[in-house]
Amino acid sequence: MKSDDKNKSTDFFRLKRIDCSGEERKYKRWMAEEPCKDDYSSIYEQVMRVSNTANKNKGLTGWWPYFFIENADAYKEFLKNEQVILEAAEKVIKKEGNQTEIEKNFKEGTLKKYLLSRLNKSALKKGEDYFFNLLELGTSQEAVVVSIDIRDSTQLMLNAKRPELFADFIGDVTAKIFEIVKENYGITDKFTGDGLLCFFPKKYSGDDAVYYALKAAAAAHKLFATEYKKHYNKFSVVKADVGLGIGIDAGEVYFTPVCQDPTIVGIPVVYACRLSAAPAYHTYLNQPAFELVEKKYKNLYSYDMCTISFKNQGSMVAYDVNLNYDAISPKDPDWLNDN
Repeated sequence: MKSDDKNKSTDFFRLKRIDCSGEERKYKRWMAEEPCKDDYSSIYEQVMRVSNTANKNKGLTGWWPYFFIENADAYKEFLKNEQVILEAAEKVIKKEGNQTEIEKNFKEGTLKKYLLSRLNKSALKKGEDYFFNLLELGTSQEAVVVSIDIRDSTQLMLNAKRPELFADFIGDVTAKIFEIVKENYGITDKFTGDGLLCFFPKKYSGDDAVYYALKAAAAAHKLFATEYKKHYNKFSVVKADVGLGIGIDAGEVYFTPVCQDPTIVGIPVVYACRLSAAPAYHTYLNQPAFELVEKKYKNLYSYDMCTISFKNQGSMVAYDVNLNYDAISPKDPDWLNDN
């Protein structure tokens, strides 16, 4: 050990929530590589002894002092006073506990606010706490993702007589699609500027999530056509080929706060959004979503296979599916019958 090590500060330790067995493995690997094993070995034994005392006497379960060993002699002196470590442990735990509580309250408040405006009436009767546990932030979810896009929306906006008239039209249409998604056990994640991103998580939408997603998409197409006609007087030029393009994909998404707002991220989000470049009044499914339809609704659907191209990405196969809704009796989500 270098002599100038003795002049270094002795305040090298911090507390870390770690698994003791894992720390022992780290220590053994480190001991095999480091010199001065005798010095460090005695320190490690003291660390573990003090840790056990902290857990037993102070109820500090799961907290283990972990030291960045830079000066064995200084640490031997430092570790003689176990009370110093116990008091420091309590301070750190209290601070971490407060931060954890603040973070927990933030997540709960944010998620409850998010869910209260998005769950349908049947779900609200169960209470938001039920779904707070079901759709917890920071978890992965199996879901069907639906991206709804107003095709050629830029030109549509330019054709509006005034910006506020276009805003009225967009606001009216998206609010009604929002309700369609809710009625079909879906969750509208966000307004994207010219459409909506929605998802139908299996834990909420049930085993027939893809059925509800397709049904919501079909209803959204129909609604847009009706609402657009109602708002013709807001445009100086009425385009005849305006409608929704909808993309659907399925798979694992991650439910997480971004800029303090809950949202979903994942591969299905990417491809659902890409496929919403479908022609007006068409819904395109990616392969995983189509396989769900194929598996669950044999002989109860028809489809056209098509290709869609993306700049700098080449083209991909998509499926334009027509489901026979009248012939299908979808299963209710499990939570509806959960007492």
